[in-house]
Amino acid sequence: MAEDVPRRLKRFYREDAKPSEGEVRDKSTDIAIQKVDEFRDKHERYPKNTELDEISDSVFEQLKKDVEEQTE
Repeated sequence: MAEDVPRRLKRFYREDAKPSEGEVRDKSTDIAIQKVDEFRDKHERYPKNTELDEISDSVFEQLKKDVEEQTE
């Protein structure tokens, strides 16, 4: 017999291992802050727009890799 879980709470009882949108957003924010801090420590300044694009690409690739590992 299936559990009776209210519709609004079903998101907390997911059977699949995919992370929620909020979890992905929080993790990407943490990674981005870490990368910018590393850049600032290394170069003693904040990144310019072109450098921010490179950092965001790096964050996206790392996040994509982490999500793929988590779903496996």
